[in-house]
Amino acid sequence: AELARDAGLEVVITVDRAAPQRDLARALSITPHVYLGANVFVGEDWSRFGRMVLDRHRVVAIHIHHSAMAYQALPRLRHLVPDLVAIDSTHIAEHRTGGFVRQSLEHSDLLDVHHVISPTLRDTYVLEAGIPAERVAYRPLTGLRGQADESAPRATRTDARQPLRVGF
Repeated sequence: AELARDAGLEVVITVDRAAPQRDLARALSITPHVYLGANVFVGEDWSRFGRMVLDRHRVVAIHIHHSAMAYQALPRLRHLVPDLVAIDSTHIAEHRTGGFVRQSLEHSDLLDVHHVISPTLRDTYVLEAGIPAERVAYRPLTGLRGQADESAPRATRTDARQPLRVGF
């Protein structure tokens, strides 16, 4: 989120797990657009809530990290925003249930890029799941400050004078 903000993007953060939000102050230092929906809404309210976020922020890109709700919303998001750039990040192989890696792979056809942080996950996506290597970005989370990833898909704006808004 900090890298996106520093690149001049409007960052929107949503949370889909009701919990004490220990990083709330940090999130608010990055962006005023922090929505703690899970602390307020039940599951059936998420569709309307998601539409409000899309309408209010004109989201053109989404980054999914540890969000079952975001994975479930991907088909609708792709319908509502056909040019949406969708990227997810996974960092833990959850062997018992598959967890977020399983959801990521199940929704792979709706994602542009899978960001993984370990050689094990890279091999899981490319060798075991058959995801084309060019759609799997192996980028460990070390040394990222100030580095741009030129291989990441770029969103296009219809009016370059308007700010680019990105959902995270």
